[in-house]
Amino acid sequence: MFRFSVLYLFYLVVATVAFLIYLYKKTPPRMIVSLIAGIGLLLLPPLIYYGLWLRLWAGTPVLVPDVTNLKLHSARSLIESVGLRIEVLGGTPEDQLQGRIVEQSPQKDMFARKGNSVVVRLQAGSPWVKVPSLFGETLEQATRILNALGLHLGGVSPEAIGEVVYQYPAPGLRLERGGTVEVGISE
Repeated sequence: MFRFSVLYLFYLVVATVAFLIYLYKKTPPRMIVSLIAGIGLLLLPPLIYYGLWLRLWAGTPVLVPDVTNLKLHSARSLIESVGLRIEVLGGTPEDQLQGRIVEQSPQKDMFARKGNSVVVRLQAGSPWVKVPSLFGETLEQATRILNALGLHLGGVSPEAIGEVVYQYPAPGLRLERGGTVEVGISE
């Protein structure tokens, strides 16, 4: 349909120019001005139509927001607020609930047409870790266990000698990867 419409518009312009050349040779100048105004009015509706078509149906360009390191629900709200759609690659249902976005295309600060998709990729695996029981472990053992899970040890001096007798958060609770587990060491 669009190709036919463009050809039709081209035909109108060529026919108008040919008609004006023909009239220029046969009519007085005052009449030519009136004819040009009349032909301009005839061409105005198709030009307005194409302007609206480009504006409404082709979509206006919008700036793509940065959604990396956001959770999916926050990124979806942000992307949809500027008139774009979101498409998620990979990730389990749990990742989609808890994971963060690690990559997006198109990149931030690029332009995309309204209605186009922003493709995002979620981080693999859950960002939450079940806190292990550290009771009875030495400081060195507790540090090794937490580091293997992506957690950090806090609340104790590195020179402490003894076993873990207190920990917060309690074993079995979930803590975001990179979080800190506070411990107390017996003397």
